[in-house]
Amino acid sequence: MPDISLTTVLVLCAAALAAGWIDAVVGGGGLLLLPAMLLGLPAGTPAAYALGTNKAVAIVGTTGAAVTYARKAPVDVRLAVRIGLAALAGSTAGAFVAAGLST
Repeated sequence: MPDISLTTVLVLCAAALAAGWIDAVVGGGGLLLLPAMLLGLPAGTPAAYALGTNKAVAIVGTTGAAVTYARKAPVDVRLAVRIGLAALAGSTAGAFVAAGLST
């Protein structure tokens, strides 16, 4: 495990707490969390680790919000599935385009 000081761990935890609060209130907590991870993680840590961690946090938060919303309001599941499939297709296409541009 990389050597991370206790101060750095505490600062990253505080950033994660603040990002979670921001995300719950208005969304966009990753705008705080991602730079904190990029700056706080040890030198040489691939940026993909911070990006992946940030995306995992976003998935958990969004899933929780969607479940909470679905419990409180009627949801048109057919429409949600169609929109989800369109989003999946668009994000997959975007990933392929981005991968092609980076090589």
